[in-house]
Amino acid sequence: MLLLDLFVGLLVSTLLTGPVVYVGLAVRTGTAVTYGYAVAVALLALVLGGLTTVLLGWLPVVGVVLSPLVWAGTVRSLTRAEWPMALFVGFVAWALASTVFFVT
Repeated sequence: MLLLDLFVGLLVSTLLTGPVVYVGLAVRTGTAVTYGYAVAVALLALVLGGLTTVLLGWLPVVGVVLSPLVWAGTVRSLTRAEWPMALFVGFVAWALASTVFFVT
């Protein structure tokens, strides 16, 4: 049952955070990003942020702070977004994904 919940959460989070990354980068910064690439970036950031939360979530402040930074770093390194936009997109997508995993 745990694997099914994890798969459903991953699928729903990817489908919800992909448009956030796409709109945040393509519309806001004017960067030529395709929707498929934005979904791939969201999926990779979701996996890396989830691993960060699982491995470092037991630390009171570090686990909560590092996961959105991993999201922002992934968005920043895989696209040409500047740090303020990458931080904004990363935080919004992380908050949305965290909400999805909290609900499921």
